[in-house]
Amino acid sequence: MRRDVETTLRAVLADPEAAALWDSGRTESALTPPSGFAATAESPAREAPRAPSAPARRRDEPAERRAERQRRLDRAREAARETEERLHDRRTEHEDAGASLERARERHREAGRRVSALEEQLREAQREFERAERERQEAGAREGAASEALERAGREAREAVREAERAAKDAR
Repeated sequence: MRRDVETTLRAVLADPEAAALWDSGRTESALTPPSGFAATAESPAREAPRAPSAPARRRDEPAERRAERQRRLDRAREAARETEERLHDRRTEHEDAGASLERARERHREAGRRVSALEEQLREAQREFERAERERQEAGAREGAASEALERAGREAREAVREAERAAKDAR
C-alpha cells in the first residue's frame, strides 16, 4: 500500500496528466511515473551525464513541464468555470421552467373550474329547454283542442242560424 502511494506521488510529480487525474480525485489504482523517474525513495535516481552542448535545454525542461502543467491547470480551471456557468444557466432555466409549469397548472385548474361551471349552466339550460318544450307541446295541444272546439261551435252556430231561418220561414 505504501509503495502504491509513493509510486502515485512520483507519477504526479513527474507527469502533468497524472497530476490532473490525481487532482480530480478519480484515481482507482496506483499511477506509474514515467520511465527515468526514481523507482523508490531508497534508491534516488542518478543524474544522467549531461552533454556539454545542451545544458541550458536540460535546465529548461522542468520549467517547460511546470509551464505545461500550469497551462493545463489554467485550461482545467477555465473549463470548470465554464461548466459552472453552464450549470448555473441550466439551473436558472430549470427554475424558469418550473415556474412556467406552475403557471400552466394554475391556468389548467382555472379552466377546469370554468368548464365545470359552464357544464352545470349547460345542464340547467338543457333542463329549462326540456321544460319549455313540454310547455310548448302542452300549449300546442290545448290550442289544437281549442281550434277544434271553435270550429265545432262555429258549425253549431251556423246550423242554429239556418235552423232559425227555416223556423222563421215556416212561421210566416
